[in-house]
Amino acid sequence: MSETQTLAMLGWSADIPPAGLWRLRIVLPSGDYSMVYSEWDQVGPPSLMQRYDALAGLGYAVVEGGPDAWRWGEGLSETGGLMVAATTPIRLLTDREATAQAQGAA
Repeated sequence: MSETQTLAMLGWSADIPPAGLWRLRIVLPSGDYSMVYSEWDQVGPPSLMQRYDALAGLGYAVVEGGPDAWRWGEGLSETGGLMVAATTPIRLLTDREATAQAQGAA
């Protein structure tokens, strides 16, 4: 991964608010999180299509598609609760993709 790569991070935590929700966030090259995100209240992670649609709605697309493009990991939160996360490199939508996304949303 390049130090200047923007990432999508899909995460779930049992104890970090909003507990139990899957959240898709944008991790900027600086390491900061974008203020925009998508959430799902469901058992199990969102499907690839749900993730890709959410990314497009946020103005991004994956660099490489497919389930193997997402790197999964798990760990513990600061309070000892389970955390599950996946990341994948992303890029801004091209003008053509953004136009198609806007037309599809209308």
